[in-house]
Amino acid sequence: MSKQTGWLVAILTYFIYSSNSPLAKAVFNNGMSPATLLSSRFLVGALLFGATLLLTNLGTVKGDERPLNRQGYRVSLVCGILNGIALLSFFNSFIFLQASIASVLGIGCYLVFTLLILTGLGEAFTAVKGIRLLLGIGGVMLLVNPSGGAQVDPRGVFLIIIGSACFATQMILVQRYLKQHNLWQISTFQVVVPAIMMLLFWFIDGFRAGELDTFVPGMLGWITIIVLGVFSTFIGRWMTYKAVTTIGSGEMALISPLETALVILWSFLFLAERLTSMQWLGVFLVLIGVVLGQVLERTAVISRVQKT
Repeated sequence: MSKQTGWLVAILTYFIYSSNSPLAKAVFNNGMSPATLLSSRFLVGALLFGATLLLTNLGTVKGDERPLNRQGYRVSLVCGILNGIALLSFFNSFIFLQASIASVLGIGCYLVFTLLILTGLGEAFTAVKGIRLLLGIGGVMLLVNPSGGAQVDPRGVFLIIIGSACFATQMILVQRYLKQHNLWQISTFQVVVPAIMMLLFWFIDGFRAGELDTFVPGMLGWITIIVLGVFSTFIGRWMTYKAVTTIGSGEMALISPLETALVILWSFLFLAERLTSMQWLGVFLVLIGVVLGQVLERTAVISRVQKT
């Protein structure tokens, strides 16, 4: 896959993921618990990945792909656990934070953790990356009205920080250690392991409450489970790892503010929430950051071609 195609896949991935927060917020407001939604969503995703590997040859090693060795299995297991912790932290932060605030904090922390970890591992922090980072952070800060006066619960912030750190670490591990392996196998690990974690969390939550919570708020709840299970978990996970192994975890992080911009737009279109002029400015800054990366990538490709 070329880098240009990788960029397109990354942007489509965030387009898919942008439905997570509004749908989750809607079903939580209607009485569905985070444990029930997450366990249902990942059970659907795990079954789809299992069926794909059993019924097709997509999970077969081909071409330059390498079979999973002992290190590959270990890294895949660690990434799956980190992914599970990240999701549990993020969705449970909705108990303490508004979905829009959680989304903004999550994207901002993810950007910071990714660039800090990559810089610590020796990757160059260029001026262009710095500019795009500032555009992304500035954009997501403007996307949520800072003058609303809402009190931010520190428990929610703590969950967002934990989740963002785990997600950033997982993405970097995939890029550095798993990019040469079959991505359908890798993606299956990243869904099956969290699915087991979510089901355990659901059982523990039910044991603590005295009974399992199986409440689904009607058609909205089932649509949310199917959309998040099929698109965000099954299709979205494979697209995420395909993109990160093509353009890198740093680029994925720098594009991530686009997800928050889309969350605001979906809220505007479907939940009747209105954007202020400052929020529209935030959307504009986010899009500039994304377009800037595309333009510079295309310029670099043209320059290499001309030199040859």
